[in-house]
Amino acid sequence: MDVLAVDAGNTRIKWAWRRGAAAPWTEHGAVATDGPLDPLAAAAASAAEVWLCDVGPKARAARLGAALGQAPSLRPIAAAAAAGGVRSGYARPELLGADRWCALLGLRALLGAAAGTVALAGTALTIDCLAADGRHLGGLILPGRRALLEALTAHTPLRLDAELFTRPAAELDDTAAAVRAGIGAAAAGAIKEHAAAQGLAEAPVVLAGGDAPWLAALLPAARLEPDIVFAGMAAAVN
Repeated sequence: MDVLAVDAGNTRIKWAWRRGAAAPWTEHGAVATDGPLDPLAAAAASAAEVWLCDVGPKARAARLGAALGQAPSLRPIAAAAAAGGVRSGYARPELLGADRWCALLGLRALLGAAAGTVALAGTALTIDCLAADGRHLGGLILPGRRALLEALTAHTPLRLDAELFTRPAAELDDTAAAVRAGIGAAAAGAIKEHAAAQGLAEAPVVLAGGDAPWLAALLPAARLEPDIVFAGMAAAVN
């Protein structure tokens, strides 16, 4: 069965196909959340089933619903108390973001009965730890790198833009390098500190999201798994 998995984040709506129960995720696509959804609607129209992980506001849910309305079967995914070998750490499991929940399910599917940490690096940086027995040990949410940069420039005379992060690494000999290094230290340090606080300093760290390659350069031992949310969606519906 051809399944289209849709991960609707704060800035982008991403999707990928799984053409068969054991097939890899292929034919990835993405659009801006505030842009036209025609490419997504076209993809959904040819899918046997659509899985939707949406963390956006209700106003956007209506647009997504219209774009995905041609799908024969639409399956929204929400966080639950337990699924796929994972038990939520939230007192009210439904309040955990669907993307974080799917990332935890994907981490369990990837690592099996082993502990680990998963970080989604996008508009926000979310960091969640999973015990070897499947318990969600809690997580952190902090601004992503662009949000941190925007906050800094909004409250200081600094005039730096996101191109800062595409420039080659340099010595800490100017303000731009200091800002880039500081934001990187905040993000990578938060991941390492949270994992260590949960007793998982030596456990695997898995990264996904648009800024994951940037983070991977700061955390050389981490694994890049860009499809981990899609993998978690499969675990949630099966």
